[in-house]
Amino acid sequence: LDPGCESARDLDETDPADTAACSDGNDNNENGLIDFPNDPFCVSAGDNIEAPLCASYNARLSIVTESEIFEVDTAAETASQAYQNGSSAGSPEVPFVIVLDAPSAVSIAYTMVSAGYDGYLHIRADDCDDPQSQVGFNDDSDGNMPRLEFDRLEAGVYYVFADGFSSSNSGTATVDVTINALAVPEQCGDGLDND
Repeated sequence: LDPGCESARDLDETDPADTAACSDGNDNNENGLIDFPNDPFCVSAGDNIEAPLCASYNARLSIVTESEIFEVDTAAETASQAYQNGSSAGSPEVPFVIVLDAPSAVSIAYTMVSAGYDGYLHIRADDCDDPQSQVGFNDDSDGNMPRLEFDRLEAGVYYVFADGFSSSNSGTATVDVTINALAVPEQCGDGLDND
């Protein structure tokens, strides 16, 4: 991504007067990794902060920008219990990030779970740590496998929590994320160097 873009949804690629932390050539957070896309704490070259995307989760977050199928393990040592959804989802969770360059139809579903694991999904827009930014949740769409379907999510950053029902439910799951763009993005997502 162009350093003048905080995300692909920006309408202007003009480079900032000061170089963003995620494209300045420095290891600002001293984790041994320099800038986007090498530093997992940078979502784009225009990010001004090299810090964990979720304050209570210091492991690397998977960043999904297109349709993808991957595995999560909420029983792993890195799982957190900081991102509950009321009393329904208080089990260990693993957050991941979906970055949309344009308004998109999005589906997020568990397609396979380990024995005894009752999965739960919830999603927040723009702010991993703000429970008020929640835009959806699902417990059992298909048995123990949750599914979230959105006809339209605006361009932006979304934090999805692969969680478990109740307070002590964890395991492994296959997550299928499907993203279908609804519109062509402006400047920062058009594939051209407009500045």
